Amino acid sequence: MTASLRFKPYAAADWRTVLDFLVDSFARTGRPFDWLVDRWCFVSVIGHRFHDCPLEAWEGRIGLWSDASGRIVAMANEEEGKGDVFLQFLEPSIATPGLVAEMLEFAERACVRPRDGGRGFALRVPESLPWVGALALERGYMRADWTEPMGRRALEAAPAIPSLPEGLRLADGRETSGATRADAHRRAFGYDDPGYVARGPAAFSAVRESPLWRAELDAAVLDLGGREVSFACGWYDERNRLVVLEPVGTDPAFRRKGLAEAAIALVLSRAFALGARSAWVGSDQAFYRAIGFEVAHRYAVYEYRAPS
Repeated sequence: MTASLRFKPYAAADWRTVLDFLVDSFARTGRPFDWLVDRWCFVSVIGHRFHDCPLEAWEGRIGLWSDASGRIVAMANEEEGKGDVFLQFLEPSIATPGLVAEMLEFAERACVRPRDGGRGFALRVPESLPWVGALALERGYMRADWTEPMGRRALEAAPAIPSLPEGLRLADGRETSGATRADAHRRAFGYDDPGYVARGPAAFSAVRESPLWRAELDAAVLDLGGREVSFACGWYDERNRLVVLEPVGTDPAFRRKGLAEAAIALVLSRAFALGARSAWVGSDQAFYRAIGFEVAHRYAVYEYRAPS
């Protein structure tokens, strides 16, 4: 055990404490050194369900480290059952070699998943902590040829909301449901697996019970029949005055019509009214660059292969 820090396995009662840990981390660093609020809220309700990862199994892949006062200062966790692992720290100074080694040992013990024909996981390391990647290489990990980006857009004013083509209109979570969003999400991302189709409505209905979900920040573009053809959901972090987009998608038959841009603009304008002064998204796609997002952070990726 790392000196002065205590390990404990995650339990359901820790949900809010972890959320506060992530919010506090951003407040201290001013950048997405760890997950932002959207990822914790979305994955803890929807992500593991989509990928058929039972709640108990998902919880068993989260390890917490706390200081003498009981405050969480670090977390190692697998994301949602696919073998994506993150090491998260209250602030960079917490990430000592001894603690990181202990966190990697936890991941190698608890977070290994079937992956690419074998068993292992993909470890994300903030590019601002290159020595953590070097430690992973010493343990036999391999550096992947891709990175995971986070885009940022300053909010200095409420953005203008583009007009929509005839027959389409903007709405929010007060007019949609978990079932309509699940169907729209399926079409947008091609999730046609029968298991996803069966699990999606309940998962998107459950996310509406999250303490951070706001109906007014869950935008959709509806056709004349009331079907969602594009959507953008925003998660507002009041303390850090930021909003994160997750998820955003458009039915392939309705792309290149400005629908996602309009849905995002509605979310950002309402978030600005709440006090948000920056918006974030986990992407560096040209679409997001075109509407004002710039890459502000990247995770390097290191692949771990478990011994046979």
